[in-house]
Amino acid sequence: MILPSRRDLILGIAAISASNAHAATLPRALVFAAYRNGRKIGEHRLSFEGAGEALTVRVRAEMAVKIGPVTVFRYLHEVTEQWWSGQFEALSSRTNSNGKGESVEAQRTPGGVSIRAGAASVTGPAATLPMTHWNRRTVGAPLFNPQTGKLLALTVRDLGEEALVAPDGRVLKARRYAFTGDAWIENWYDGQGVWTALRGRLDDGSTMDYRRI
Repeated sequence: MILPSRRDLILGIAAISASNAHAATLPRALVFAAYRNGRKIGEHRLSFEGAGEALTVRVRAEMAVKIGPVTVFRYLHEVTEQWWSGQFEALSSRTNSNGKGESVEAQRTPGGVSIRAGAASVTGPAATLPMTHWNRRTVGAPLFNPQTGKLLALTVRDLGEEALVAPDGRVLKARRYAFTGDAWIENWYDGQGVWTALRGRLDDGSTMDYRRI
């Protein structure tokens, strides 16, 4: 995903490729609590399923913003990614952003990665990946937004290692990367390359934080 903006609360949720060696380090699932300006609004879940060369990644982000007892914004984003032998092969996503539906289909072809969003289509370079965050190899790769299908113009900076608290209370080292341009997102990855935390800026200036649980 990226993050639904105020318009979409979290810019979509994006991704990466994994070699067989990297895939072996992945947990079976990742779960994050999502906070907007310090208030929990939902969860972002990923599961990793595979046998042999095949890997399927499923993403579900569900959020709701309330003013008092009234829900003023609902967001549901679901993605299925297919990988083969460490290479991104296909993606299918469905999003409901406060009643507005969006869908994206992406497929690797001999000419590059073909991306279709509604009636619009575009082809990215062969190395193009969806920005679903879970794999550190999004750093430096051409990326597209899995919610809108848009090819993203981003600059990435390595901000070095920081200490983070793991869900079990352990303090671990994680490397922080900042993505700026069409989105403003920071991702943290631990020593095994596993996605550990996220911070993003939404269109209305609010801040989105993901904390692993």
